[in-house]
This record gives sequence, structure tokens and C-alpha cells, in this order.
Amino acid sequence: MKILLIGLGNPGSKYRNTLHNAGHLLVDWLKKGSHETPFPIKTSSFMNESGKDVLKILKKWGSAPKGPPAQAGALPQFMIAHDDIDIPLGKFKVTFGNTSGGHKGVQSVIDSLGTKNFWRIRIGVQLLSYDPKVDKAEDWVLGEFTEEQLGVLREVFPDIKKFLINLINLNNSQLVSLNFSKSGKLELGAYLE
Repeated sequence: MKILLIGLGNPGSKYRNTLHNAGHLLVDWLKKGSHETPFPIKTSSFMNESGKDVLKILKKWGSAPKGPPAQAGALPQFMIAHDDIDIPLGKFKVTFGNTSGGHKGVQSVIDSLGTKNFWRIRIGVQLLSYDPKVDKAEDWVLGEFTEEQLGVLREVFPDIKKFLINLINLNNSQLVSLNFSKSGKLELGAYLE
């Protein structure tokens, strides 16, 4: 089974190493590796316009949602990878069917697909210096990673790859038995070896 992994981000060298481009950075990293991972592809539109681009990609690859919405107990045909300022740098969460949480790129995808029922890899970009009471998230995520922060971000990519490879090798009955919390978050500790 193959999974299409769509990384959200902003196009162009100006945004290459910004926090908002964590999804693009993951796709770039996966493309350098083996072919046992999902098929990784980046959006080419700006983050807040991601939905139209994602829908176009899914239609091209034959993975656009059809019929009733997907369920958490079904193998995904595609996953969206994006930055998440609520998750510490160096961590990630896999979720299904959640709201956008204020992420405008994810909201654009939800609006374009007409459903929130899809899988997401939420890549942590929260830095210790971020203060949501003072800093505007929209401005903060357009800041660039330092080299040290990029190193911490890239350290989580092998764990994401391992999760994806294991997911690809599951069948539906195994997926149903995975441990999901009430919020729809996959409890990775029970899954990753």
C-alpha cells in the first residue's frame, strides 16, 4: 500500500527555512531517502491557499475523498504534514478528524475538501522563546529556524518516517487496534517500536 504525503508550506527560497515550512522540509528530507516511504509531494501555493492545491494533487493522484468521510479505523490514502506551533520543536503528533486549531493552511484544506476527516502529521515548531500572549502566531511562523533549531527539527524526521513505514505495512484490522485517545490523537508510544 502507498500513501500520498502532502507537505504544506510556502514556495520560494525566502520561506525555505521558516517554521511554517516544516511540512515542505519533511518532504525534502523524505525524498532523499529510500522509496519505502509514502510518496511525498509539496504544495506549490502559499500556505493560506493550500486547500486548492491539495485538492488538485489528490485529484491528479486519484486520492480525492469520495463518498462517506474516512474513519479513524481506515488506512489513509493521503496524509497532510504541517507545522504546529502548539507542539514543542522536536516532537510530532498524528491526528485524524481534528479542527484546524487556527492553522490557516489546514483550514484551507478542510474548506476545499469539505471535510476535516483526514490524517495529519503535526510537526512541532514551538520554540521556548514563543509567548502566545505577546507574539502573533501568524508573524512568528514566518521567522527562520537557526541552524541549531533546524537540526532539532530534522532529528524528528526519522521517527516520522518510521511511523509512516509501519503504517504502510499495517492492514485495516491492525489499524483499528491502534491506541487512539478520545481527541483522535494516535498514542505513538504504543505503536512505535
